[in-house]
Amino acid sequence: MSAIELTGTQSDAAYAGYRNVWLTAGAGSGKTRVLTERILFLHLEKGIPLHRILAITFTEKAAEEMRVRIGSRLAAIGARDSLRAVPEAAITTIDAFCMRLIQEYGDAVGVDPQFRILDPVESAEWEAEVWAEVLDRWWRERREDAMALFGALPLTIGPAHPGGIDGSVFWSLLRKIHTAGADLDEVDFTTPELGGMAEALWAAVHANAGRAAGKMRGTPAKTMEKLQEIARLGGARDLAEAERWALLAEVRGRIKGTVAKSVKEFIDETAEWIDALEGIGFESRHQSIRELLGEFVRELDETFFARKRDRSALDFIDLEELAVRLLEIEKVARETKRRYRYLLLDECQDTNGLQLSLMRLLWNDGRFFAVGDPKQSIYHFRDADIQAYLSLGREFAEKNSIALTLSENFRSRPEIISFVNGFFATVWSGNEALGVPYEALAAGNEVRPAVDPRIEYLSVRDEDVKEARYREAALLADRLRAIHE
Repeated sequence: MSAIELTGTQSDAAYAGYRNVWLTAGAGSGKTRVLTERILFLHLEKGIPLHRILAITFTEKAAEEMRVRIGSRLAAIGARDSLRAVPEAAITTIDAFCMRLIQEYGDAVGVDPQFRILDPVESAEWEAEVWAEVLDRWWRERREDAMALFGALPLTIGPAHPGGIDGSVFWSLLRKIHTAGADLDEVDFTTPELGGMAEALWAAVHANAGRAAGKMRGTPAKTMEKLQEIARLGGARDLAEAERWALLAEVRGRIKGTVAKSVKEFIDETAEWIDALEGIGFESRHQSIRELLGEFVRELDETFFARKRDRSALDFIDLEELAVRLLEIEKVARETKRRYRYLLLDECQDTNGLQLSLMRLLWNDGRFFAVGDPKQSIYHFRDADIQAYLSLGREFAEKNSIALTLSENFRSRPEIISFVNGFFATVWSGNEALGVPYEALAAGNEVRPAVDPRIEYLSVRDEDVKEARYREAALLADRLRAIHE
């Protein structure tokens, strides 16, 4: 295998042998080149056939680009037999991989061999029909529950008929649950530990109420009044629930403000406990609504699933969930891992919990190469989960993997990279709490310093967001046309 020019870090990643590799690849850092070289190394140096190296990409376009690159490299070195095998290379998307697995083993989980994939338009139509069916059933058979549930949620409700209720929030909730890899039957929509927490806090507040009298001596008048309010909580347990919560709110309101230093810690501590109790009280009063929400969402999901099953149809979430179920079957997992001797995952930062559960089931020890960049995670609106990505990274670390970072950008001029680093170093701080620090890029190309400016700022302001976006696009198009001409 004749080598191509790689940086030291690129080479370390591409030629790492049979090792787990966790690669963070900044924008323009040559990620696709490294992936291509990794596959060629495994094939030409380690003798793994191309159809037994499973490479998961984000789009079909990316998969095709990788095949073309591999083909070009093989042609350049005269590896004709390998070149003929490129069309059979296992370079695919997650959904295409899942479909193939279900086509081969689907009978093990009761899938009709003649299943078809729902297109987005048809899926939206079915969702609307199922929504109307379940909603109407609740309105006819469980009217009081329906009124309680939908009356407590921030939804648009018609005066006498459920047709005015917007169901998008429910479908969004279902998608979030499924793409997180959670089992809907095991999701607890309530908060069962609230009772124990409330009891402990009430005990603490009651104890402080008894101690308040002993702290009144020698305190200023205003502080004395606050301590007297705390003392009133000693009788809260004898009140009806509604009166108890009302007293709690009243006392909390009256102990706000400055107090004598000698009792400040005592009053602040009591105030914190009252705040926590009020929060628990709010949650407790909504427990029944949470239970109804769980029942409704499960019925919605079951009805939609039944319709798809009866019509031999699957959506893309079904594909991934069924693939996970299949790989949890020992025989399927064993045969699949035997078929694919090495796994590569591209754009790891834009995956979700369900997809990463699938990857874990495909993971042969020491044979997983994952590449991503948390700074480029842009598909949260499609349920990508950056926390799932970070969790997978921690698993790599626990398995004594190689962790590398590509930070040299070969796509942009140094002036642009400098601007990007300076700008994002300022605005990125909100992401630090997510465990995603900003890692500066470095210029990978040596070029002459530019004479003309390389950064322009185009500003568009309009109260109408849609209009502003249109004007912004038009302004950008005009500027690009002017530069080109």
